[in-house]
Amino acid sequence: MTFKKSDAVVPINIGLTQGLSSAFFAVIAARLGATPLLIGIISSSPYLGNIFAPFWSYLTEKITINKALSIAIFVASIILSALSFMKTPLPFSFLVIAYFILFGAWDVLYPALIDLLYLDLAVNVMARFDEFRSTSYTLIVAFSGLIMGFWGYKTTFLMASATLLISGIIILRSNPKPYSTDLEKTNVITIIKEDSNIMRLVLIFMVAGTGMLMILPAIPILEVNILNLSNAKIGVLLAINNVSYILGMEIWSRYVKNISRLYATFTIGIASIIGMALIYALFPNYLTMIVANIFCGIGESSISFFWQTFSISNPDYRTEDLSSLHLFTCGIRGIYAPLLGALIVSVFNVKADFLLSIAIILISLYLFLLKGRDIFAA
Repeated sequence: MTFKKSDAVVPINIGLTQGLSSAFFAVIAARLGATPLLIGIISSSPYLGNIFAPFWSYLTEKITINKALSIAIFVASIILSALSFMKTPLPFSFLVIAYFILFGAWDVLYPALIDLLYLDLAVNVMARFDEFRSTSYTLIVAFSGLIMGFWGYKTTFLMASATLLISGIIILRSNPKPYSTDLEKTNVITIIKEDSNIMRLVLIFMVAGTGMLMILPAIPILEVNILNLSNAKIGVLLAINNVSYILGMEIWSRYVKNISRLYATFTIGIASIIGMALIYALFPNYLTMIVANIFCGIGESSISFFWQTFSISNPDYRTEDLSSLHLFTCGIRGIYAPLLGALIVSVFNVKADFLLSIAIILISLYLFLLKGRDIFAA
């Protein structure tokens, strides 16, 4: 497989950016004294940004994909620099929201950019680049907590801002080929109305995603407020998660030879997420959480690979349109699910949040086992 070295630098830098900054947003907010509600808002922020996914897809009709993506990255870099100077939880939270609104362009437009740059090789290149991103994230996130311990999060956030800026410059200088397809832009509502299989997939993802995102506020509260884990230990857990993610992406890229194999990929992923949540709910200590993060990495890799491959491989729709559909629905559930999880933690406890989330994810698994094989019949 051949690809430009400069193109490979982009996902590597994105991984560095995430490992130096956004991986610790909720943890830093908790240390700044944020309430469960604010932590829930921060946990919702990446998904609130996904609400703007159709906008990024629409913008590519006006300017090229690389220009739209680079502009979003440049502004996100500025906001990330501003975040490094925040010392109180409320303005910190508002800037996190703004950052993820802009960074959301990456999830929509980057797969489409790779599709234009590499054509028939796009699925494999995307999987390889995702491994590069995850590897760089893994290598840096374990050290980010140590760096924060010595020099504070200001240092890591400014480092992250610089790497993000470099990515934007490389993307701006890329030269994607124009579309050679007759496919027209299709809005998210039309796709759901016209394709019953996609509508069923969206429903299953909505149910599964609700359960998964309800977990998000409970994790930093458990790690910081209950178990009193240091930033260094939390960084190690994040690194282990991503080693598992990288291995998972390598396995899926080799296993999924056609779109019908996505059925098993998604099933294994959902089961792994359930395993992770069970450990956090019933056996919350540092050693068992290492195992939980291995499960989490497997689950995250399967779900990420699932929709990237489905978006690129589906011959009936543009890549960015299917990506924006997925991310838009992620944004919808991302607004309410973490806040619901934060409410459950506030009224009951983190264990109740994990157990209710598991019950909801099990419903989605049942729906997928019932209808999923028909959707991906070869």
